[in-house]
Amino acid sequence: MMTAELTSLTLSGRAEEAARVIRSRTPVDAQTAIVLGSGLGDFADEFENRVSLPYREIPGFVTSTAQGHVGSLLAG
Repeated sequence: MMTAELTSLTLSGRAEEAARVIRSRTPVDAQTAIVLGSGLGDFADEFENRVSLPYREIPGFVTSTAQGHVGSLLAG
């Protein structure tokens, strides 16, 4: 979906589009999500069948500017 199309959607529409892309790109049928803060990224190294999806490939996600942040959604 193009940026102009995405910005014309409602907030829930943008969230649904991001969720659609995440589901299509990750093989995980997640029931739970964990948002890791700074310094907890090593926890994701323990994920089985880990998939990395760069934020820039997810509609509506912004690139992290935090030093050392991977800038990817990790699923596993």
